[in-house]
Amino acid sequence: MVKFLKKNKWLLAILILATFLRVYRLNYVELFGDEVDAGYQAYSLMTTGRDYKGNLLPTYAQSFSEWRAPGLMYAMIPFIKVFGLNEWGVRLTSVFFGITALLAWWWLMSELKVENKVKIFTTLLLAIIPWQVQYSRSGYELTLMSTMLILGTIFWIKAQKSKNFWLILISGTAFAAAIYTYNTANIYVPLLVLVTSLIFGWKWSKIWKLLGVGAILCLSIIFSVIFGRAADRFNLFSVWGSKEVSSETINLRNEAATPLSRIIYNKAVISTKKIVFNYTNAFGSEFLFNQGDVTFRQSLHEVGNLYWIMAPLIIW
Repeated sequence: MVKFLKKNKWLLAILILATFLRVYRLNYVELFGDEVDAGYQAYSLMTTGRDYKGNLLPTYAQSFSEWRAPGLMYAMIPFIKVFGLNEWGVRLTSVFFGITALLAWWWLMSELKVENKVKIFTTLLLAIIPWQVQYSRSGYELTLMSTMLILGTIFWIKAQKSKNFWLILISGTAFAAAIYTYNTANIYVPLLVLVTSLIFGWKWSKIWKLLGVGAILCLSIIFSVIFGRAADRFNLFSVWGSKEVSSETINLRNEAATPLSRIIYNKAVISTKKIVFNYTNAFGSEFLFNQGDVTFRQSLHEVGNLYWIMAPLIIW
């Protein structure tokens, strides 16, 4: 690693800058609710092997108000062991994987054989964009999940060019780790594998092997998503089961008071409109460049997820 960094001095400089941006005054803001919950879960797993509700080595951890994918909690254990159950112990996990993501990204660019200046420029952007810095400085699942996604992609690309089954196994393990980290990955990982397979050569034999590895590793969470606590979480946050949607549907029907109101205003229509709005809103200038997420703990509200200078690059 030392020889590698000496050979790639620009990468070393970027890593030093990234580390400073992520570690400086890391404990300035006290832990918020989700961080406290994840920290206590990690501490409970470390000391008893159970979550704080008593479930042994859970593949879905039970919290006071919901059930959560436990990947980040397990990853926090060594940091809490060394630094204690505090801001440093909880947040250094995200710092570590936020920086690891930069190394993984550099590796991915090398695997794709892009020009060296492109590797330097894109890795620098990833190191300084508000989105990555924000989530690398708090006890969120995002940096761990994104690192696993990049690593899974790297080994999946390598597996497309090789007959080595170990590459498929490592890729499947990384993708499975992402799924155990955050619920978004349940949908995103299959789509990422599909697109990557289309780009780098569709080989059914390897795809089935990867799916098989992933299915075996994710049996527990698949069961939870379909029948168990993950399904409860989905229903809790899903637009389709939202009480707000039901209330809005009833109000619109009462206001319209026409025979067609039940056809025009129903849960399916209102839910679909909300999904389209939420999805397209993520491509708007307010979210991307001006204010970022509406939730304060996920955004500074002084700058968006990206910088305005990146807008031409996105269009390009």
